[in-house]
Amino acid sequence: MNVEILHKVEAYSKRYMDEFVFNKYNPKEMLADWWLGLQFLIHRSFYQARRDSVSKRVEEVTMQVLNIHNIGISTHKIDSLKNNGYLELEKDLKGVIGKGKIGKERDIKMIISILKYLS
Repeated sequence: MNVEILHKVEAYSKRYMDEFVFNKYNPKEMLADWWLGLQFLIHRSFYQARRDSVSKRVEEVTMQVLNIHNIGISTHKIDSLKNNGYLELEKDLKGVIGKGKIGKERDIKMIISILKYLS
């Protein structure tokens, strides 16, 4: 690959980090606070080959459900959800995400997978 092209890619990645990541998120804070890190990951994960307005709404309802379950309070909340196989969380997510609502069934699977990975 041409060295000039690699330098352009590097410059764009730095620009992306400066404009879209560091202006909203502090990497040190995310490393120290798992909830901020999770919010960052969720915010980046839902934007996928669909209108941003739909992705934003899916993110909002997901965060509402996670907040209902008090997941942001401590990782112990994730452990209690894990103990019942995330069934309660999945049921609540299906109440607001999926066919006839907003988003897709895959959005629910993605958030459950993220939480499984974390726990």
